[in-house]
This record gives sequence, C-alpha cells and structure tokens, in this order.
Amino acid sequence: MSFTKDEDEWFARGGADSDQPDVAMAKPRDSKIAAAAAKIPLELIPLQALRGAARVFGYGKKKHGHGNFLLAHVDDGAIDRYTGGFLRHLSDCQQLDGKFTAESLAHLDAESGLPEIDHAICGLVMLRAIAIKCGVLPADPGLGNEPPSKGCS
Repeated sequence: MSFTKDEDEWFARGGADSDQPDVAMAKPRDSKIAAAAAKIPLELIPLQALRGAARVFGYGKKKHGHGNFLLAHVDDGAIDRYTGGFLRHLSDCQQLDGKFTAESLAHLDAESGLPEIDHAICGLVMLRAIAIKCGVLPADPGLGNEPPSKGCS
C-alpha cells in the first residue's frame, strides 16, 4: 500500500490537523492489513436477519434436544433429509405461481408458529454443519474467486 506525499506528511504529524488533537493515527502496516484481509468477514453478516432462525433453533432444542442435528451423518441419508426439509419450508414461502412476495415470505409454520423462511435458513445451516462435521465441506471455504469486473464488455 502506498500513500501520497500529503498523506505521509499527515501521518507523520499524527493527524495533527484533526478536530480532535488528542486522537493520533498511526500509519497502517501492510502486514496487518494483509492479515486482516485474510480473516473471515463475519462482521458482514446481518445478524438481525438471523434472529428468527435463532428462535427456530430454540424451538428445535425444546423438541429434539440441543444440537441433535449433529447426530446426523451423510451416510445415513442426512443430505437428502435436510435438503428435503429445507425445500419443504422454502416451498411454503412461495406462492402457487412460483413467486415470492412479502405476504408469502411472512407465512408461518403451522407447528412452531415461526416463519417458514426462518425454518428454511435453519435447514441450510444444519445441512452445512453436518457437511462440515462429516468432512464433505471445510468450515472455511477460503476466499473463492474474484468477482467479475463491472467494466463495459
């Protein structure tokens, strides 16, 4: 990472032209930036969107026991069972014409009284956890590919 001459001077002054003179900034080190970039960006997950799924996990804990889904294994048909469950809950969020609307996304599961979409999210999370436990997928898939450029083609 390189800085302009003005930025280098600003860092050398410790951000002296700041409105808060007691707040000094240090020039970031490339190695720290590189290390931070390699970390899993969990801060990007909108956690409020997962509150409903957490309620579904709480319901499942009461019904089946904490972490019961982790007893499943790919060799006992878990992939088909959990994929089927996810798809059933997702289909209950869909209108008959195949569209998803605000009304259809708000559909509640008859047994739990919780949103079907949250049950679907839990189904995918449980399937992913089972796949990790059984060695089908790594916990961290790595950075993946770079997204395509947004330039003109």
